Amino acid sequence: MKINVPKRLKKTLIGVAIFFVLYTVIGFLVLPPIARSLIQKDVGAALHRRTTLRKVLINPYTFKVVLKGLTVREKDGAKTFLSFERLSINIQSISLFRKGIFIKEVALDKPYLHIVRKREHSFNISDLISGKKQRAGQPLQFTVGDVRISGGTIDFEDLPKGKRHQMTGIVLVVPFVSDRPDYAGTFVRPEFSGKIDGSPFRFTGRTVPFSKSRETFLDIDIRDFNLPYYFSYLPIQPGVALSSGRLNAKLRLSYSYLEKSGPSLSVKGTVGVRDVELKDGDGRPIIGVGRLAIDIREAGVFSRKVHIANVKAQSPSVHIRRDSRGVFNLASLIPAKREEVKKSAAPPAGKASPFSVVVDNLRLAGGSIEFSDAMKQQRRKGAVKAGPATITAGNVNISVSNLSTERNAQARLSMSADAAKGSIGLSGTASLNPLGSRLKIDVKRLDLATFQPFVADMLKIGIKAGKASASGSISLKAGDNGKYDVSLRGDAKVTGFSSVDSESRRGLLKWASLNLEGIEAGGNFSQISLKGFSLSGFYARVIVRPDGTLNVMDLLRKKEGPPAAAGAQEETKKQPEAPQAEGRKIAIGTSTLQGGTIDFTDEHIKPRYSAKLTDVTGRLSELSSAGSSPADVDLFGKWNGYAPLEITGKVNPFGKNLFVDLNIDFKDMDLSPLTPYSGKYIGYTIEKGKLALKLKYRIVSKALTAENVIKLDQLTLGKKVESPKAVKLPVKFAISLLKNRKGEIDLNVPVSGRTDDPKFSLGHVIMKAIGKFITRIITSPFRLLASLFGGGGGGELSYLEFGYGSHSLSPQNLKKLGTLIKALNERPELKLDIAGYVDPPKDRDSLRQITFQRKLSRQALRDMKASGKKPVPLDQVKIDPKERDKILWEAYKEEKFPRPTNFLGIVKKLPPAEMEKLILSHIVITDDNLRQLAHERANAARDYILNAKVDPDKRKRT
Repeated sequence: MKINVPKRLKKTLIGVAIFFVLYTVIGFLVLPPIARSLIQKDVGAALHRRTTLRKVLINPYTFKVVLKGLTVREKDGAKTFLSFERLSINIQSISLFRKGIFIKEVALDKPYLHIVRKREHSFNISDLISGKKQRAGQPLQFTVGDVRISGGTIDFEDLPKGKRHQMTGIVLVVPFVSDRPDYAGTFVRPEFSGKIDGSPFRFTGRTVPFSKSRETFLDIDIRDFNLPYYFSYLPIQPGVALSSGRLNAKLRLSYSYLEKSGPSLSVKGTVGVRDVELKDGDGRPIIGVGRLAIDIREAGVFSRKVHIANVKAQSPSVHIRRDSRGVFNLASLIPAKREEVKKSAAPPAGKASPFSVVVDNLRLAGGSIEFSDAMKQQRRKGAVKAGPATITAGNVNISVSNLSTERNAQARLSMSADAAKGSIGLSGTASLNPLGSRLKIDVKRLDLATFQPFVADMLKIGIKAGKASASGSISLKAGDNGKYDVSLRGDAKVTGFSSVDSESRRGLLKWASLNLEGIEAGGNFSQISLKGFSLSGFYARVIVRPDGTLNVMDLLRKKEGPPAAAGAQEETKKQPEAPQAEGRKIAIGTSTLQGGTIDFTDEHIKPRYSAKLTDVTGRLSELSSAGSSPADVDLFGKWNGYAPLEITGKVNPFGKNLFVDLNIDFKDMDLSPLTPYSGKYIGYTIEKGKLALKLKYRIVSKALTAENVIKLDQLTLGKKVESPKAVKLPVKFAISLLKNRKGEIDLNVPVSGRTDDPKFSLGHVIMKAIGKFITRIITSPFRLLASLFGGGGGGELSYLEFGYGSHSLSPQNLKKLGTLIKALNERPELKLDIAGYVDPPKDRDSLRQITFQRKLSRQALRDMKASGKKPVPLDQVKIDPKERDKILWEAYKEEKFPRPTNFLGIVKKLPPAEMEKLILSHIVITDDNLRQLAHERANAARDYILNAKVDPDKRKRT
C-alpha cells in the first residue's frame, strides 16, 4: 500500500535525519580529536607542563565523556607529575534545560600524583599555587550523583628529610553531592581508604557541606601506622629519637556550626600505640611502653574539654640518667628554645577558658623505672669505679580513678612497686587543682645497702646491710601564701643494720632493731615529733685517732668549693652575720636502749688502749625543743664486761643552747690495763688498783663546768717508764700520803671550758689530778687528825652505815650511837649536827630493786587472788623461784614503756635477765625519794639520842 507523505513533512523528516547524522558524526568522530587537542593544549598551558592524552571518547546521546591515558610530565620532563588511566564523566541531559550542572557519575581510575619537597616551603607544585587569584564570580550550582576514584597513588618525596612516602590503593567514593538549596539538608556520605607507606587507613563520613550548620561526621580508621617514620615531621624537635612504635586509631570527628554558639568540633573513639621506645642522642632508651590504649569519650576542640574514659598502659618503662656534668637525660625531651615571637600591640580578643581534662580510669601495669647517676659511682669488689650508681623499681602498677583538672576534684589512686629488694605501696586521694594529696604509705624491707652509692659523697659511712620498713600517711596541701605544706605521720623500723667506716673499712655502727613510733612531721618538716623509739642489739665503734680526733665527729663529708680570692675573703669578713632562721620544733617521747655495745680504741696512746662498754641499757624521757624542761637520762652498762657504769641526769639537745646536766658513776674498774696512760703521763706502770669515778658535767649557754671525783683503791705503781710527758714529781710519795688507812685516795678534778672551742682531753685531766695530789699532801695531816674523832668501840663515829635503801638502825649503828652518846654526855661543850645522808647510786639502786620486787610481789598477789588463795600483806608475799620467770613476764607485759615488738606489733618476750634489766631501767627514783630516805635516817638517829636523855641543846638535826 502506497502512503503519500506531504511534501512539507517529508522535508522536515529529511532535515531531522540529516541533523542526527551530522550530530552523530560530529559527536562521535569530530569532537573527540578536537577535545583531545584542546585538553592537551589548555591543561599543559595551565600547568606549565607537557601534557599528553591518549584518547577521548564522547557519546553525544548519553552525554558521557571518557578521557583515557592522561599524562602530565614534570617541568623538566624527567618524571610523571600527574596521570590517570581513565576518567569518565556522565552529564545528565537535564543540564541543557536547567541552570546548573547535573552529573550522573564521575569515575576516575588509577590516578597518580607526584609531589616533591625541595626545601623548606618549596615544592614542585609551588608554581601552581602561587599565581594570581581569579576574581570570584557567581558559583554555578551542581549536582553529582556518584563520584568514584579507585586505584589511586600519590608519591611524595621529601628531599630535606631524605624520606619517600607513598599512598597507594586510594579509593574515594562520594555517592551524592549537590549545592542546590533543595538538597542543602541531604547528607553526603564520602568514603576514603587506602594505604600510607603500607599501613591501611579508612575515612568514612556524613556531611551537609552546603547547609548553615555544616554538620559533619568523619570516622577515621588507621591501622599499624609506623610512627618513627614520621617523627621528624613534628613542629618541635626534641633531642630524642623515636626508634619504634605503631599506631592504631578508630576515631569519630563531629563538626557543626550554630550561629548562637559558633563552631563545635569534637572527637571520640580509641587510640592505641604499641612497642613505643624513645632514645636519646646516644641511642640509649629513655621512655618505652609495650601497649597504650586511650578510650576518648569526648574531646571538644573549641570547648577545651576532654573526657577520657580509660587509659591503659602495659609494660611502660622510664630510664632516668644524670651524666657526669649533672645534666639529666629527661632534659632532652624539652625542645630547644626558639626566639620569642613579638607580641602584637592589639589587645587580646578575650580570655580563653581553662582547659578541662577528666580521666575516669587510668591503669598502668608491669612498669619499670631505672635511675642511674654518673656523678655517684657504684663500687664493687675489685673495682674502684664500676660505673654509675643505679637503682631500679620494677613491677610498677598504678591505678587512678576520677582524675580531673576541675577545681577541688579528688582522684583516688593506688601504686605498688618493687624496689631495693623490697616493696613500696601508696594509696589515697589526690587533686590537681589545687595540687594536693592524702596518701597512705606502706614500705616493706627496703635494702639500705642499695642506696649506699647515693650517700657516699655526703657520709663517711659504708652501709653494708639493713632493711627499712615504714607505714603511715603523707599529705600535701596548698597554703594561702601560694606555698605547699607537707606533713607526715606513721611508724618506721630499721632491722639488721650494719655499716663500716668508709676510710678504714672497719665496723662502725650496727643494730638488730630500731623502732620509731608515732612519727609526726608538719609545716614542711619544721615541726617533728616522735612518740618514742627503741634500739636493741646495737654496736658502735669509737676511735681516738693518732691525731687526737674522734672518728664519730666527722662522719659528714665537707663540700670543698673553689678557694675564694683574698679580697673576697676580706669582704666576707666585713659582712654582718645574717640572722639565724627559727629552728625546727622537735619533740621526742620516751626512748629505750637495750643490749648495746660500744667498742673504744685510743690510737693516740702508744701502745694503744682498747676497751668495751657492754650490756648498755637505759632510757631517755620525753624531750622537746619547744619546752624548757630537759629530759631525764638513765643509762647502764659494764666496762669490759665487769665494771658497772651508770649515767643519770638531764639533757636538752634541741634547745636554743645545748643544756647538759649529767652524773656519771663508774665503779670497780681495774687500773692495770691503763698502763699506757700511766706510763705516758705519770712515768710508772700500774701493778694493781681499782678506779671509781663520779663525774658531773654541766653545759649551760655553751659554758662547760665539770666535777670529776676520782676514787683510787689500793693503787700500786710498778716499774718506771721514761716518757717526755711524765710529771717530774715524787708520785709514789704523794700517793702514800694521800692514801687513807683503807688504802683509798679521793681526788676532785674540776674542768671548765666552752663547747664551741673545747680543749679538753684525758691527758689534761690527769695532769690536773697530779697537781691535786700536791694539794692533798698538804691537807692530809688535818684529815688524819680529824680521823681520830672516829675512835671508840663503834669505829668511825662521824657516820652511821645503813643498809642501802633502809633507815633501820643496825647493831653496829647502836654500838656507835652508844659511844657517841657517852662522848656527848662527857663533853658539855660539844654540839652535834645530825645530817641525813644517802649514797645516791647505791641507795637509788636499792630503792629501784625494792620497787622492782614490789612489782613482782604485786603481780604474785594478783595471781594468788585469781587462784582463790588467801591474800597476805604485800611485804609478806613470797615468790616461788620456779614461778619467778612467769611472774616477771606478766609484770613486763604490764609496763607502759616502749618495748621491742615483733612484725605484728605484739610485745616480744625477751630472756628474763633482759626483761628485768628493762623494767629496772624504767623505774625512776627521784631526788625527793632520796631526800625522804635521808630524812628518815636522820630522824632514826635523832630519836635514839633523844630517848637516851641527851641534853637537847647538844642535839641538832639537819
